Amino acid sequence: MTTRRTEHLPRPVTRYRLTPSDRVQIDGIDYTPLSGDRTGYVFTQAQGDGDLALSLDHAEIEARLAAGTVVVHRNWYEPSKARQRLKNAAALLSDLPASEQRKVLWRLEHCEQFLRLEASEPAVTRSDEAMTRTIVRIQDELLRLDAARQGKPRRCGRKNEYFDPPSPRSLRRWLNAYVTSGFDPMALREGHHRSGNRTPRIDGDSREFAIKQAWNNLSLNRPKKTGVYHAYKDALVDENVEREQKGAPPLHQIGRRSFERMIGKFSPFALYAGRYGRAAALQHFALVHRGTDIIRALERVEMDEYKVSLQTILVEVGLWSRLSPKLKAAVERSRTWLTVAIDCATRCILAMRLLVASPSSESAISALEMAVFPKDGLRQAVGLEGVWEMHGVMETLATDGGAAFVAHSTQVALRDLGIAHEVPPGGMPYLRGTIERFFLTVQSQLLPLFPGQTFENAVSKGAYDAEGNACINVQELNRVLIRYAIDIYHNLPHEGLAGETPRNAWRRLNGLYGVFSPPEEPVRRHIFGITTSRDINNRGIRFLGLHYQSPQLQELRVRAGRKLIAIRVNRHDLCAISVQLDQGWISVPCVFKEIAGTSVWEWIAAAEDLKRRHADMAALSKDVVRRAMDDVRKIAAMATKRAEIGEPVLTLEDLEKAEREHFRCFEFAEGSDASDEDLLGAPDVLQPSAPPGAPDTFEEAADEFGGPADWVQE
Repeated sequence: MTTRRTEHLPRPVTRYRLTPSDRVQIDGIDYTPLSGDRTGYVFTQAQGDGDLALSLDHAEIEARLAAGTVVVHRNWYEPSKARQRLKNAAALLSDLPASEQRKVLWRLEHCEQFLRLEASEPAVTRSDEAMTRTIVRIQDELLRLDAARQGKPRRCGRKNEYFDPPSPRSLRRWLNAYVTSGFDPMALREGHHRSGNRTPRIDGDSREFAIKQAWNNLSLNRPKKTGVYHAYKDALVDENVEREQKGAPPLHQIGRRSFERMIGKFSPFALYAGRYGRAAALQHFALVHRGTDIIRALERVEMDEYKVSLQTILVEVGLWSRLSPKLKAAVERSRTWLTVAIDCATRCILAMRLLVASPSSESAISALEMAVFPKDGLRQAVGLEGVWEMHGVMETLATDGGAAFVAHSTQVALRDLGIAHEVPPGGMPYLRGTIERFFLTVQSQLLPLFPGQTFENAVSKGAYDAEGNACINVQELNRVLIRYAIDIYHNLPHEGLAGETPRNAWRRLNGLYGVFSPPEEPVRRHIFGITTSRDINNRGIRFLGLHYQSPQLQELRVRAGRKLIAIRVNRHDLCAISVQLDQGWISVPCVFKEIAGTSVWEWIAAAEDLKRRHADMAALSKDVVRRAMDDVRKIAAMATKRAEIGEPVLTLEDLEKAEREHFRCFEFAEGSDASDEDLLGAPDVLQPSAPPGAPDTFEEAADEFGGPADWVQE
């Protein structure tokens, strides 16, 4: 089958969805969206004269987001988010230590599991008895998920460490905090980080009694809040009489407005279900069976892993009979894993990764990153005739309970992006019907649509044993799958879309509603970057032969000495790294400005090329390095590596190995055209000179930053 060639057409403009509660920084000035349509948005300054307005069309917004001159902070001005910023200095879940991340995720799983059960089962209520039974069920499910994270089933006698289950009272407190914060996981953080706040509050017993009475508002009689409050006061009098007889202290009365605020903090579903019945609530909110109500692009995305058999592919395209018995035996043992993310509203493919290794949290996070960000670079790497414009932050991601998807690192990435995660019960694939149907489509449509010669390179023969050394060319197979998805599948009429093609459905819904924009580069590095640790010397932080430097970094060095600190690196761009300070993460730029836009793969390949051609790696000028980088970028295979087509997921171990092999003695030559500020990093033991203007000694640095010299560790 052939497709209409569209490579000369530019990528369609993506409309990003903005709301009045968003903070949009344009050239460093805070704005809020005032209005928007198919053409663009009108913004007004968040501070100052409200009559000052600025308009940008969707094309300019997209371009400026990519350039970093427009930054979007979703829901910044929502009251619940503002309250959370007062309580938490950390902005993202990944800002927290690993032990605290785990506890927040544990509480979050309790809340989400309970809300799902409450929405679907009438017997699940917030009474102590019902919640006790439900907590036992939730614990069983969490143990199952924990076993999935470890990749092994629960077994008698195996030693594990688990948190004790919460009491009904604790779970109610978590639910209230989670719902009233706008479903922000950071609301479930413990308050130890702000210890010392002794503001008087109403005692817990009095508040718990008031909350129980507030639930009387959730009645099919639909009472008014005022009547419920008067009933609460009468019940409080009776309760205090009983407490006095028992010698217990009396409960305090809560004011009417505070009581009504308690009612207002109940989840909208619970309020609706209590006053109109669960059947009406399910129909109104579609919390359980909501697939038919999905109308926006990226409102719901499904992701799954699929084991691909090379034997099946070769049989379907007619190549199997041409293989020798030894080659057939080798191919029969070949399996690869395909991870796919698909948008339910448009049936468009957002990500597709093919790997030989078994699924892992790294492969799941890599596929998530591919779905969220633009994929313009894939066009050259894959040889697409059309464009792959589908991207953005999804509202909900539905997966199975596989270890890759329920891993803590995957959960942290999802929560930091503001993505809700749904894990349907095991054995119910129909609850992820869109992705399941796509895999059936791959089996039934993909193979007949491509001519046999397309797969000639899928099996290659070794040089020494043509029959015994068969191997899978995963890159070629990944290209074929992506080309099928983008150039063919996206352009075929789809039964689930009433005959509309997925590409047309995307453009129509994107024009109507827009999608949430991906995070800016520093946040991308922070969420998806590879984490390691380095110490700080007088030239900054050295990573892969590059030095990263900033005043904040040197101030930290002066105050803390040369201790190891956490850093994060974006494998797609080495222009800066993220460094963890006490108050959060900061971006630190590379002093070698020419590295901007260079990926880890390109930089390592350039170093390998220089190592082959230059015996002395410590005698290279900037011009030599620039030319090597330019040559590497022209290599066709490099585009494939950068796009991670069929490539193993890059890990910290890979980077550490590359640093040992290629960058241990990497340095510019003395007297080259590079200034001290632009030098690549020499080994720390050489103690190179500091940047111009930097203090010569630790003592001078301590005096410059206002600290005593004895703060500094020699």
